[in-house]
Parts: sequence; C-alpha cells; structure tokens
Amino acid sequence: MKKIVLINLILLSIVGCTDQVTEKSAIKENISKPAIREKTAVKEAEIFHKFEKSTYDRTDLKERLENHKTALASLSDRGIFKAISGPLMKELSTQHHRFFSKNPQYELLSFAKGALTSAAENDHVFIVFDKKQSIIKFLIYQTSKDLYRELYRTVKVENGLEDAGCNYSTFGTLDYQMGEEIIEQKEFLEKNVGQFLLAGPIILNGLKADENFAPDHGCFSKGMNIAKKVNLIAIPTSQVYSNWECLTYQSASDTFLLFYGQAFAD
Repeated sequence: MKKIVLINLILLSIVGCTDQVTEKSAIKENISKPAIREKTAVKEAEIFHKFEKSTYDRTDLKERLENHKTALASLSDRGIFKAISGPLMKELSTQHHRFFSKNPQYELLSFAKGALTSAAENDHVFIVFDKKQSIIKFLIYQTSKDLYRELYRTVKVENGLEDAGCNYSTFGTLDYQMGEEIIEQKEFLEKNVGQFLLAGPIILNGLKADENFAPDHGCFSKGMNIAKKVNLIAIPTSQVYSNWECLTYQSASDTFLLFYGQAFAD
C-alpha cells in the first residue's frame, strides 16, 4: 500500500513538472513570436522602400500632374501621337500588332529591340502614351516569359542611384521624365508631324564612352562600373543635353535596377 501511494506521488510530481515546462514553453513561444513578426515587418518595409513608385502614382503632386496630363492629352487629341505611331506599327511583328489591337488606348511613340532580359534578342521596350490615363508608360516585352510588363507597376524598379554617393539627382521617374521632355519639345513635334524626339531608347550590352555616354563622368550604383558588361536599356532624359538613365534586368529578383545616370551639358 505504501508503495502504491509513493508511486502515485511520483507520477503526480512528474505531471506537475511537465505542466510547468509546457506552460513555460508556451509563455516563451508567445513572447518570441511578436518579435519575429516585428523583425519580418521591418525587413519587408526595407525591401519595399528600395523600389520606385511611378511619379504618376504620387498623390502629393495633384496639380502638377493634372497640368502635365492635360499637355500630353492635347498632343494626342491633335493627332500628333497617332502620326508617330502609324509608321512604327508597320515595323512590328504580327504578335505585337495583336497586342496593340487589343489595347487601343496605347499610342506607340518609340521602341527598341534586343537582348535585355535574356540572351534572346527579341525583347522589346515600348514607349507609349496611354490615352485613358493621359500618361507615358514603358512596356517591356520579355521573350522568355512571352509577357508584356509595365515598368513600376507590373515589374518593379530599384533605384540604385539613390545612395550611390555621386551627387546625382533628377526629378521624377523615367516615365514622367519622358513625358516632361515630350511637353518641352512640343514645338518640334508640331512642326515635324510624324517624328518622335531626336533620341530614343537603346538596348545595349555594356556601356562605353561614345557620342552618347561619358561613363567616367556619370554616376554608377554601388557594385556597378563600366567594366561590367550587362544587358541594359538606355533611355534619354533630355533632347538638348546628353542626359541618360540606364536600367538592367536582375533575373534573381525579377526586377530592374536603375544603375547608371548622367546629367550634364554636351
């Protein structure tokens, strides 16, 4: 009888200890979980802030954007963009014709073809005016994915020049900058109906010094330099000065990196 009582006491002691351990573990788990969630939230916020939001999507520039859109819409309403789009459409394949037929809100203003997101040389970059939203857009056609994507919205752009340490700055994302340049060159477009701006986008493999680029005086993002032969799209941001910004595709993250910029007079 004494043995039975002793055994029961031992069992009760073990159960009590197990309950205490379980309770302590539960308390510990409940304390650590919010910390993990907090760290994750901070990390996600840091990742989010690396990517650019199109200037057109900013809510703090309402009046400025309204004036900008009105000026672009005026050029479209007068048939100036249509006159540019017509001849360009004849240069496109049947596949791209189908895309623009299904999206009649787009007026094609310029395009470039080459190896941008892969070794295939059939990638395209299209600069279009969106008649529905009265804004300029950059559309990327990726051959490997057979997909049309919109810079800043359906494919993200990381601004590598923001903390490059070379005192480079411009106002607005590339789509907005292109819109501003079109408005600035309004008189040229009116006098030369059917022509786009003097310089258009270029797809290249690596940067080198030439009539367009002066890499020794431009700004590279961290880890990038003239020696790195990456596929890139170079976009002019001025028709008066030799100003360019360059993007390269990052396959690991399926994003674009703004890695080079130059803004100075010829």
